[in-house]
This record gives sequence, C-alpha cells and structure tokens, in this order.
Amino acid sequence: IFFSSMRIEVRTLPHEGALRLQYEVEPHEIVSGVKSRIADEHKNMGWTSDNMNLILQGRFLANDSEIGTTGIIDGDFLVITGMVPRPTSAKLRLDSESASSAGTATMPSGGMPGGMPPPVPADIERS
Repeated sequence: IFFSSMRIEVRTLPHEGALRLQYEVEPHEIVSGVKSRIADEHKNMGWTSDNMNLILQGRFLANDSEIGTTGIIDGDFLVITGMVPRPTSAKLRLDSESASSAGTATMPSGGMPGGMPPPVPADIERS
C-alpha cells in the first residue's frame, strides 16, 4: 500500500509566540522523530524535544506512535508545548542550597503560588 506525505501545521500557544509552522510528514514517521526535527530547526530558540508535546484535538501524541496511526490527516494542525526546558526541582534545590551556604536565602522567581509567603516551620516561634 502506498501512503503519501501529509502537510501539517504546528502551532505554538500565544504565550509562546503564537507561531504557525508548516511541515511535511510521512505516515510511517515516528512522533519522536517529528519532534526532534522541529527542535533541530529551532535550536537557536533553545527548543529541545525532551519535554516537547504534540497535541492533536486535545490528545497528546505518544512518542513511539507512527504518524499514520495517530489520526492525523493532511491539512491538520497540532499544538506544540514544552519546547523550552523549565528548571527542575533539583536545580531549584541546588540554587537554594548555594544561596543558603552564602548566608542568604532565595525563592524561585514567582515565589509561592498565589503570592503567599512560604510556610513557617512548626519549630520556629512566630512573632
């Protein structure tokens, strides 16, 4: 059976620049390979395929799926997220430990959710 290539549009979310990227994919291509191709073309923007998600109609595509088995048809668009890696909790912990050893404490940018101050440990007297 002969399967022809398909044109798809990959869109980023508005807070990620609202880009619309055009790609030609083959039905036998693996999703992870398409993600790698996208990341390679945009590595100058810091994109990696490590945490990248391709989403079709609200459904995350599995890395090991063939494009032809995902339900994508010619002309479809996919949403892409997670192109730029976020700091891991281990990195935040290391940054905090470095600051503590220097005699200061830092919070990750943005602080606690909802702007709340960090919790006070039970063994510290409150004023």
